[in-house]
Amino acid sequence: MTACTGLTDHVQPDFPVTPGVRRVDGRLVHVGLGLAIPDDPDHHALAADLGLISTRTRVTLGRWSFLSPPWWGSAARPLPATRGRAVLASIVHNAAGMAPQLVLALGAVALGGMVASTGLVAVGTVTLVCLGSLLVHEAGHVLMFRLLLPRDVPGILVVRGLSCRLVRPSGGAVRDAAIVAAGAAVPMLVATLLLPAIAVAPLLVAFCAMIALAHAAALLIPAGDGAALRAALRERRRSQPVVSFEHPIQPTAHGHHEEEGGGISPRPGQLRHGVEVHAVDAGDE
Repeated sequence: MTACTGLTDHVQPDFPVTPGVRRVDGRLVHVGLGLAIPDDPDHHALAADLGLISTRTRVTLGRWSFLSPPWWGSAARPLPATRGRAVLASIVHNAAGMAPQLVLALGAVALGGMVASTGLVAVGTVTLVCLGSLLVHEAGHVLMFRLLLPRDVPGILVVRGLSCRLVRPSGGAVRDAAIVAAGAAVPMLVATLLLPAIAVAPLLVAFCAMIALAHAAALLIPAGDGAALRAALRERRRSQPVVSFEHPIQPTAHGHHEEEGGGISPRPGQLRHGVEVHAVDAGDE
């Protein structure tokens, strides 16, 4: 019992608030995104999905204290205002969640090269291409968002392992559609730029092109980016701005707060019209 108690004294869950979010009257409030979520354990999952908090583990060793990497919990950070910094922040932040897989893939390539194992090199290379495509996909959303909307419009980057997302306000149906499509367009652009190398590495270039086509084909599926694109196009025909969740988020205490008559702004049923989440999950690819 003493050992367990000592461990919990040094390792505890932590829910740091994302810069730009304020605690006001028992709520987590982000003015720029127009969000106000109850600040209680029942709504931690919702707040983490929206990037209002991070869900980390704090390890304390004597005078030293640090947060665990975002491999099991989520990590959120504000999106920088300038385009270049926003894209760089997206890649670095999301790569932090993928760090174990990236290290293993790089290790496989290096080890395969040392022992002359073509199979090991191939496995590592394929993994690196897939992970890189996720980073490029999300960077595409971020770049188009910063190109089309004013630089002072806020956004939040959220990563949890291989799952990456951009939380942002609506820019109107046309801009929303362009931002969604950019996630697939940028991998296609990268694959096109690699075409001159097809004579040197035909299999690698062909695989990159196949992965890029998979990202584009995802726009035809009524889920993820495809669902978000369809929602934007539907609202364009209605001439009304709209945003939609690629993965609808529901609070764990939905019924409880409906009975109390408040506490969530926008309400869970209205979240589709408040912020948009561009999510990339390796399970969806």
